[in-house]
Amino acid sequence: GQVTLVDRLFDSLETRLIAPGEGYPRLRAGFIDLLFQRWYATLVTTKYLAGVYTSRDHRGDPHGRPPFSPVPAAKQRDALAFITSAGLGENAYRFRPELLNRLAPSRWWDWGENPFSEGRIDFPLHDWALAFQGILVDLLLDPQVLSRIRDNELRAAPGTPVVTIPDLFSAMTGAIWAEAGANGGSARNTNSIRRDLQRLYLDELIHMVVSPTAPVPDDARTLARATLAGLGSRLTHALTSGGLDTYTRAHFADSRARIAQALNAQVVVPAR
Repeated sequence: GQVTLVDRLFDSLETRLIAPGEGYPRLRAGFIDLLFQRWYATLVTTKYLAGVYTSRDHRGDPHGRPPFSPVPAAKQRDALAFITSAGLGENAYRFRPELLNRLAPSRWWDWGENPFSEGRIDFPLHDWALAFQGILVDLLLDPQVLSRIRDNELRAAPGTPVVTIPDLFSAMTGAIWAEAGANGGSARNTNSIRRDLQRLYLDELIHMVVSPTAPVPDDARTLARATLAGLGSRLTHALTSGGLDTYTRAHFADSRARIAQALNAQVVVPAR
């Protein structure tokens, strides 16, 4: 709900903040505030994935609860679907060009403000998008999260639905690589924001396969390898599609080559 509200505010931000005759710096400040609000809504949702409710009830307490109760799988799936759509989806950082061209910086320069602090005066949307989305990817693929997902599978009663590492990789790959047909659709062109995210996610999977850190479960490493192999096949098929622009075709070909190199690389598994 909060993300939907923020998205609507983006469309009306100029009329809400800028009166006739006023400059545009307030629009830039408001735009940044909304970016933070929308990102934070996805950030706090990551705690539900592999989450556990804790209790300090004692044995024999009325309505006593166990010390640990995994978050129900349905709630975890809802959280994962929300994060991948609102935070990592195709429309997460797609804004009207008219809005982006009005994000003027403040021209004041004093002890509290420097208009050149970012090194440029136009708004660097690529940098902001990659930073925010990179944090989400890092949190979802954190070794402790992957380990807790496996532990929660053991804590679930027989027949109880669980969220697994394959579920996580499938959801992330389907959302991030949707343009390559990873979610079952047809191949289509990507934009530059999406290509940056796809490279970042690819880097994470390749690192997990080729040089995993000690806390990464071996199951996650093998599943990352399987995910790369499946994505490589998708990219091969996508490159046979017509209508892809030069950017997309080069990006798909480069990503496929990097996947092939990673799958053929000598894997160094850290000692446990």
